[in-house]
Order: sequence, then structure tokens, then C-alpha cells
Amino acid sequence: MACRQLSDFEAAYEHTEAALELHNDSLIAHYEHAVNAVCLSQSQVDSRRTDALKREALAELRQVLWKDERYAARVDTEPYFEPVRGECSGLLEELRLYLEKEADHCLERIDGSIRTFALSDKSPSLLFDVAPKVLEAHQLVYTLRKRASICDLLELRNRAPELSANIQAGCGSGQPAERDFQINRLML
Repeated sequence: MACRQLSDFEAAYEHTEAALELHNDSLIAHYEHAVNAVCLSQSQVDSRRTDALKREALAELRQVLWKDERYAARVDTEPYFEPVRGECSGLLEELRLYLEKEADHCLERIDGSIRTFALSDKSPSLLFDVAPKVLEAHQLVYTLRKRASICDLLELRNRAPELSANIQAGCGSGQPAERDFQINRLML
């Protein structure tokens, strides 16, 4: 990072390359290497090297994004990526579409859980108490899906399994206060 701040992009690139050799599983090293590759590409006179560095940066970003989607906001706002902004937007859109498909599968499981919710073995008071909360939580996850930002889709993915499990379990077999806690936690 210090080398980059001093505009010594070749040294910065070499340092992150060495870091990746030591810790190839470090996402921050991959991210910083992508930044350094883009910076170095801007200082090159050889267009083939420039293109190769940009391709390398995008490959690093793809790896980072697919291993940790939370980097999406960072990639989207990183000023160093302006020279490859269009390509970064393409990567982010590809990730968003993948997360949309994943969200659709989550929603299918939730819908299946609701359809198979055994009404016959539930007391009327339990149904009266639980149904509005389940519907409200269900609407929340559908709203997240409809908005379809990467952050919303990640939130949906995180909340959907618990919602589905709570529906399957009749929203908990515990006392009403315990059921309320489980459902309300999903809506936070």
C-alpha cells in the first residue's frame, strides 16, 4: 500500500504478488493485488502488458467476489478501478444474477415449507398467533428479493434458512414467547 501511495506501482504489484505466494487464500491480498495490477496497467506503454494486467486484476476480483460477496460494495466504489469500471460492473452484475437464482431457490423452499405446514395438528390459538408473523417475515424476504441488490440478496440468503426451519417446526414447539422471539428475530 505504501508503494502504491508513492506511485511505485511496480513495487506494489510485486509485493502483493509475493504476499499471494505466501498466503494464496488471503482475500485481501487478492483484492490489493487487483488494485495494484490496475494501477500498474495505467503506467504501461506496452498495450499488451496493459491488457494482461487488467485481465489479471479482473480474475483476482472474480475470485474475491465469489469467495466473499461482501467485497461487492468495495469493488463498486473503489476509485482505483475506474479504468476497468465497465468490466467491474459486469462482474458485479454476474454476481447479482447468481445471487438472484440462489434467492429464488431459497424462496421456493420457504414456499414449500408454508405449503406443507400441517394445519390439522395446530391449535387455533397457535395459528392465530403465528400466521401473521410468518406472513410478515415471508413478505420481508420477498421484498428483499424484489429489490435485488447484492446486499439485499445476501440478507435474504442469510434469513431464509431460519425462516424455513421455523415454519417447518411450526414456528417452534416452545412457548408463545419463544415463538415470538424466533419470528421477530427474522424481521430485524
